[in-house]
Amino acid sequence: MKSGRVLAVDDDPIVLSVLEEQLGELGMEVVAVRDAIQAVPRAVALQPDLVLVDRTMSILNGAEIVRALRAFPQTLATPVAFITADRSERTLVRCLRAGAVDVFHKPLTTGHVRRIGELLESLRLRPFRGAPTPEAMVQILLRFYRREAREGVLRLNPGTPFEGRAVFERGELRGAEFGPARGLDAVAEMLAFDDGVWRFEPGLSYEQTDRTTAPSRPIEEQIHLRGEQRMRLILVDDDPDLRRLFPAQLSRAGFDVELAEDGRDGLQRARAHDFDLMVADLNMPRLDGWGMLRELRADFRTRELPVIFLSAHDDYRETLRAAKSGAWDYLPKTGRADVVIQRCLQALHPRQKAHADVLLGAPMDVDLGVVGPRWFLQTLAAQRVSGVLDAKDDWGSYRFKVREGMPVSAQAIVSAREIAGMDAVGALLVSHGAQGRFAPSRIDEPARFEHDLTRVLDHVCAALNELEARAVSSRIRQGGPLVVDLDLYGLYRRVSNDRDLGIARAICEQKVPTHELAAHLDLPPEDIIEQGVADLLRRQVIRFA
Repeated sequence: MKSGRVLAVDDDPIVLSVLEEQLGELGMEVVAVRDAIQAVPRAVALQPDLVLVDRTMSILNGAEIVRALRAFPQTLATPVAFITADRSERTLVRCLRAGAVDVFHKPLTTGHVRRIGELLESLRLRPFRGAPTPEAMVQILLRFYRREAREGVLRLNPGTPFEGRAVFERGELRGAEFGPARGLDAVAEMLAFDDGVWRFEPGLSYEQTDRTTAPSRPIEEQIHLRGEQRMRLILVDDDPDLRRLFPAQLSRAGFDVELAEDGRDGLQRARAHDFDLMVADLNMPRLDGWGMLRELRADFRTRELPVIFLSAHDDYRETLRAAKSGAWDYLPKTGRADVVIQRCLQALHPRQKAHADVLLGAPMDVDLGVVGPRWFLQTLAAQRVSGVLDAKDDWGSYRFKVREGMPVSAQAIVSAREIAGMDAVGALLVSHGAQGRFAPSRIDEPARFEHDLTRVLDHVCAALNELEARAVSSRIRQGGPLVVDLDLYGLYRRVSNDRDLGIARAICEQKVPTHELAAHLDLPPEDIIEQGVADLLRRQVIRFA
């Protein structure tokens, strides 16, 4: 018979009853706690061998309970396993990053209970020493997949050059890559990624997944296949020699090229004109590549613009930083235009494929997280098509109808609440990794928009940018009363990353004034606070009174 003391924390009495009964039959002492507030003091008093905690509860979530446990010497090394009804890969990774030694999916079965007993036995043989190291997180993930006998490919940020992928056969890792990292190192770097898009595609191998590369043909043949379609590219570099040499070669490859001599110039031009792609140096005067990228991503007119960085330094860590900052690709500066052209073609491939699918006039799947929701809506308008776009992400579901490229209606359902019109368009534009399907069809209902789609998108982007500006304005730094939407806050707690959740909890529950957030949360960079508050404003979790 197995023995041990388990503290079970869940606001569902049925789950607690199952754990008490079945773990008790295995000879374990089970202490059930329904009130999340009591979880930490009970753990400090009991010092259990294992804490089982529901990841999402109404007052404290699992990650917050883990952080609180680590603050006390009595529970610093207490192992915690998460229970969750969410089977998504994103949630699994967040559980591991929060410090879980295992994850169990609801509804709990006798098999789960048996595995809890096995987990306790393994913890006796290899005692838990505190927060899992990156290497330990990898081993926990591999053990989970082995137990589930997963078959397929785990993908991080699918459809980008910074895609991470790990292939599993019958639960065993057969290979992994993320940027320059391979094998277990690649899996560790993937798990360190803060808030990417995660998917597991069953039954696929490396070769079967679309890596968004352009067809493996010579560049000249790829250009010929694109016909007369020319892409607008902006080249941003303070090196006059590169600005003189590259444009001619890029032009021969089918690009209309505009030049900018530094980051500030590039940013202004990108805001003034619609470009399909940006190629930029990292080290520039006035505004470097990192600063320019941050500004581009903060502006809803330019946040979907793919950016390829060029750098004189071929650095492993800088490559990963580019991935985490939202760059499309990162290339060492060799002076060879052919490599840059090839990567440019690869960057444009997902959009060109989606554009071709729209022209075919058949139902199509579209990865809005890769091509961008604003770009796709603009494409529907430009091609004057009629039909219905349905999309979904962790935050909600979205429906958009067009008739001959003109907007007819927009709806979004977020936290069981229906949003319509401009607000629904805004919800779609701030979606994260949404997967969509467009079905061409006749639309007979009357239009609910007064303007064409371009003006609608311009209006929504301006409104979202105003929220962004408000988030970084003196109003945040000076504080001021805020109104919290409790329903949307409950949803935000389930889908946000740990850092943003800490900001949200401080504002929504602890009522910390915005100008005191940095000191309260011990987050020195001001832009981290501003980004977190801006996200809450965009998603209408909070608003200024």
